[in-house]
Amino acid sequence: MAEVSVAIADDNRQTLNLLGEILEKEDGIHVVGKADNGEDAYNMIVETNPDIVLMDVIMPGMDGISVMEQVKNTEDLEKKPSFIVVSAAGSENVTEDAFRMGASYFIMKPFKPEVIMDKLHRIAGFGLKPGSFHMTASRKIKPYENQSEYMAQNLENVSELPGFAEGKFTVQDASSALAVEAAGICPGNTVMDLCAAPGGKTILAAEFAGEAGHIVSRDVSEYKTALIRENLERMNRRNVEVQVYDATVHDPEKEKYADVVLMDVPCSGLGVMGKKRDIKYHATPESLQSITELQRQIVAAGWQYVKPHGVLLYSTCTIHRGENQEMAVWITENFPFVLEEERQLLPGTDETDGFYYARLRRKA
Repeated sequence: MAEVSVAIADDNRQTLNLLGEILEKEDGIHVVGKADNGEDAYNMIVETNPDIVLMDVIMPGMDGISVMEQVKNTEDLEKKPSFIVVSAAGSENVTEDAFRMGASYFIMKPFKPEVIMDKLHRIAGFGLKPGSFHMTASRKIKPYENQSEYMAQNLENVSELPGFAEGKFTVQDASSALAVEAAGICPGNTVMDLCAAPGGKTILAAEFAGEAGHIVSRDVSEYKTALIRENLERMNRRNVEVQVYDATVHDPEKEKYADVVLMDVPCSGLGVMGKKRDIKYHATPESLQSITELQRQIVAAGWQYVKPHGVLLYSTCTIHRGENQEMAVWITENFPFVLEEERQLLPGTDETDGFYYARLRRKA
């Protein structure tokens, strides 16, 4: 029986070694290489041509999603490996990107060894006895007797859950949904979502606005807007116009255009360190100042899109006051808005990630 070759990529040396120890105890698995950064991970995959890759997302040099994309576009590989993403970065856009690049499963850290082995078994094909593997022509997961069993076994890959492909549900952080609800979008409203990818807030805004409403959903690149379009098509939302547009650049054609403008701006991410633990190693006073300046550029470029008496809903996934409460004050001091409501959600207290939103009403 042929061995299954597995490569591992993770910038955390402890995790890298732990995964190696788990796999090396199993009969039928051969660990062909380990890498602690994205560039080395790609080169390792090209050189060793593994059957399966366990891939972290946040790595120096090149992130895991970019590695997967580069492998996908490398034409001279003998075979393309299957990817199991193992990461603490589990936000909506990260998981969407991972599955878009072909990930078979997305497993959140901290993980259980049995979950890792279960997913390896499912991709490789379960042999007749535990610990034995054989590659199968088909990678389809066998049917289960009932839906609860299916969900229990395959929760790491949300795209395989019953009803997902048919648009019966979508996945969104609870805090993000709360922010869209706080905007007070009504049937028939016109809404602009300025930093919209992968489209979770746009989808919810489209639901609130109804068929009589209209949503303009924007992001900075074709890649990001493709994610939005893909989700809109799956959810069958037809009242949305998707556009490639840089939120830091003012669009004079949209002045006084929208009843509600959603600004879920790029941020330091300090509210999601439980999922993206590497953030604490990269956050510096200089980086926080830089991201605050970017946020102010977006606000300055986009506040005029709000109609008189309309709503600007500013939000971040951080707990940094300079990006949150102090930003709301800056907006009211520099532009014709009144702060109506603000809320800081804290991980461990509110049963969500760290998240902030401010609802500001434009004066006449």
